[in-house]
Amino acid sequence: IAHMTVGIASGDPSRSSALSKEIADLQDQLQFVNDLLWCGIRPLNVRVCEYILRRVLFQVVLPGLLMHKRKSVPSRADADGCPIVDDPIIKEGEGMAQASVVFLTHLFLTLEYAPLLKMTAVAVLHPYSPANWTTLPKTDGGGDEYVMTSTLNAIVNGKFTVIKGISQSELGATDDGSKNGTDGSSMHAVNNPYRLVLISLVRSDMGYRRFIPAAMLLQSILDAEDLDGDFLAAISLLSTYSAESSNGSETTISDFESALSAFFTRKHRPNLRASLAIECGGSLALSMLSHLIVAMTDNGRVFEYFHDRFVSSPLVTGIAKARAEYATQTKKISRAAELSDSFIDLIELEMSRRYVLIPGENGSKQRVCDLNANDVHNLMKSIAELLVQ
Repeated sequence: IAHMTVGIASGDPSRSSALSKEIADLQDQLQFVNDLLWCGIRPLNVRVCEYILRRVLFQVVLPGLLMHKRKSVPSRADADGCPIVDDPIIKEGEGMAQASVVFLTHLFLTLEYAPLLKMTAVAVLHPYSPANWTTLPKTDGGGDEYVMTSTLNAIVNGKFTVIKGISQSELGATDDGSKNGTDGSSMHAVNNPYRLVLISLVRSDMGYRRFIPAAMLLQSILDAEDLDGDFLAAISLLSTYSAESSNGSETTISDFESALSAFFTRKHRPNLRASLAIECGGSLALSMLSHLIVAMTDNGRVFEYFHDRFVSSPLVTGIAKARAEYATQTKKISRAAELSDSFIDLIELEMSRRYVLIPGENGSKQRVCDLNANDVHNLMKSIAELLVQ
């Protein structure tokens, strides 16, 4: 997938067709793994999970996330505040990074085995990651497998020591020369580099072409039935709220919520890719808000602080600010005499494309828009085309 993604970003039909076949093969393989994990043979399940975590995720997929770096342009945005312009040529690093995101998205959309889904989510999204997974002790079976599930379980339960200022690549062993323990007594962790990359992508720091698959990945995680709100809050994908107070000191805002808010409040380029990115971000926002509303109301039991929490949410305020900006621009364009007639025609055309008429009460008609038209489930049907455009 990474190899076929590389090339001129021109929407080449032959590359899209070849990519579609490879992605279909990936789906078949993941479906086979899913069937295998549902056989109910626990020793086999443990071995399969260990293999996928160590050999597939930590050796191939996750390192691939870190391969795309933009050194020739500002890291955050152009001087006008817009996301950086996508390169006209998709290079090897971006191809590998995009392939890693696509793999993870399909994994969360296909697999139904909760333990593997949770450990993968921890590996990708938790604020901390094993400092050096290659030094983990071997399994009792004498094979070459590492105890990844135990290590990731220690991470999510806070049984680790943080090593500050050191990355995984810089750490060949723990600072005392010992190996990391899986019981949490001596396990060392660093800031999770994969999480940091995804936060940057959600801010659209690396352009729209990278933002869209990243938003799809996060939505696939938020929509996974086996990953509940408490777990997603535990790995800091969601913001958390105290059950007793609505003030800021009792709220921990997720970096992902802040990043998505920052995406909405940026200036955006007037092109089709920007429009698709905004709609994809909107679908992600809906999925995130559905979880946040549950957290704000303590699972629907306490509504006393809901209003204050909702209106102070960075995501809600970001969407409101973006909506106000678009409304201002729309009014400005509509008042321009030379554009007014054409503008009205364009608006009517766009509304007819996005809204359908359905019967309402007393024989009336209502216009309805599908807010999930560009969610992860629908966009995955055209992911091959999106990767090479």
